[in-house]
Amino acid sequence: MRKGILLVSSILLLWGGFANVAFAGFGITRLLNYQVAAQIRGGQLKVMLEDFETAPLPMHVVHHEGRRATQKVRGFIELAIETLRADPALE
Repeated sequence: MRKGILLVSSILLLWGGFANVAFAGFGITRLLNYQVAAQIRGGQLKVMLEDFETAPLPMHVVHHEGRRATQKVRGFIELAIETLRADPALE
């Protein structure tokens, strides 16, 4: 029998399911804090390699202001900004 080291390369590709794989205990993934803030607070997920986290990125609400901007659009933007600012996961 031949002994040695076998290097295995594996990639699991999912569309939008990385968090579910981590929740199920099948591995680790890299997600944005706001996507899993509740699960981290609740203990379902644990932060790993915290010393290597990148700096937080700013979040912007961008829209084209013009003559056609309706009150509904302005109201939505104001609500979105207020909601985002109130979310502790985005601080």
